[in-house]
Amino acid sequence: MRRTITAFVLVFGTFASAMTLGAFCTYSTWASSRDPYLEWDTLARAFHELQTRYIEELDTSTLIYSALNGVVDSLDPHSSFMTPEQYKRFQEDESSSYYGIGATVQADDHGLRVADIIPGSPASRVAMEPGDLIISIDGTSISGEPFQQSAQRLQGDYGAPVCMGIQRGDQQRQVTLQREWIHLPAAMGTILDNDLGLLTIAHFREGASNEVKATVANLEAQTEHGLKGLVIDLRDNPGGLLREAVDVVDIFVGNKLIVSTRGRALGTTETLSGTDATDDIDIPLVIIVNRFSASAAEIVAGSLRDLHGAVLLGTPTYGKGSVQTLRVFEDGSALKFTISSYYLPGGEPIPPKDGLLPDITVMDAEELAYEELVEGLIRQVDADAIIDESSKKQLLNLLSSTQKPLVPRQLSRRWSPPPIGRRLESDIQLARAVETLRRQLGQ
Repeated sequence: MRRTITAFVLVFGTFASAMTLGAFCTYSTWASSRDPYLEWDTLARAFHELQTRYIEELDTSTLIYSALNGVVDSLDPHSSFMTPEQYKRFQEDESSSYYGIGATVQADDHGLRVADIIPGSPASRVAMEPGDLIISIDGTSISGEPFQQSAQRLQGDYGAPVCMGIQRGDQQRQVTLQREWIHLPAAMGTILDNDLGLLTIAHFREGASNEVKATVANLEAQTEHGLKGLVIDLRDNPGGLLREAVDVVDIFVGNKLIVSTRGRALGTTETLSGTDATDDIDIPLVIIVNRFSASAAEIVAGSLRDLHGAVLLGTPTYGKGSVQTLRVFEDGSALKFTISSYYLPGGEPIPPKDGLLPDITVMDAEELAYEELVEGLIRQVDADAIIDESSKKQLLNLLSSTQKPLVPRQLSRRWSPPPIGRRLESDIQLARAVETLRRQLGQ
């Protein structure tokens, strides 16, 4: 009997001690970081109040989507929530193919200005050219219509016809063509003199690395004594798939660490390396970058500089050194959020605000014109005898700190460029890159 009582006392004492310790830990946790379910309760109550008492009847999905947008907006600029309609457009934008006419366009007060024509597309077969103005679509004038609305009307179902009014100078004509499956090329190549090549990479979507390899092989075949040097143009390249970027770097570096990712959750930390191959290309590289070279383009530029000694020329890159994952929900909406950061072979991340700094800074013509405008205004203010000194100081400080707005430049003729001679005359950065490459080779 005494043994039974002793055992009971021991068990009860252990249980009581555990309960006391558990209660203490629970209280300590609540006191230090609060119970997250209290916030969920607040959110639910707020939703109930709005749904039952707001002056107008509210749609539940609209409230939920708006709440999710608010949550994601408080994170980094690369995370986003997409409604089903937005996610569908996102998928179309991310694809390297679409149904359309094969022309890139930009906004114009009187319609859509053709910026580039994709070779072999319906637009090329009806002799459309960069600079043409699309003034009507299917008999309706698009003058003054929102750009996105007009541009979307050029896309449609496979084989569906579209009639457009085209203006070139003072001449107008009507063309009718059928929409086709349009592929946006990832890589374009041009041979320069003295066995030098120019490789333009437009994006890193699915299949991009294979296109780059084929383009480099084609350039090699066009040379007399083999490719001696290469200028890689990554300007305005928004990035794409990490694996495609790694495979492009692998063409030049062999079995070396190309990039690593580091995150908080399980499976978000990894290292990606190249592979040794007999056809690895060991030639001098000059890479042109600008403020719209982002993500995968920055990985290619930074890794080739670290591992291959490539020279970066142009202006600082965008500064997107993070990895996003995509979660698609049952209603068709999607959440894109950051899970890790990129680290270059040297162990440093891509600076999120400054981007990669080029070895040789060369502004394009548009940026130079902007700089000259600001400098001219500074000289005018400084020489003005009417403005009082206090106001003059404020104006000078404002002008000195002014930066060029981060807005996309005019679409370039990427898929139907003019002859290389004309490009070298008008493209300051390209001309300087070729000059730098020739100097490296002693030409």
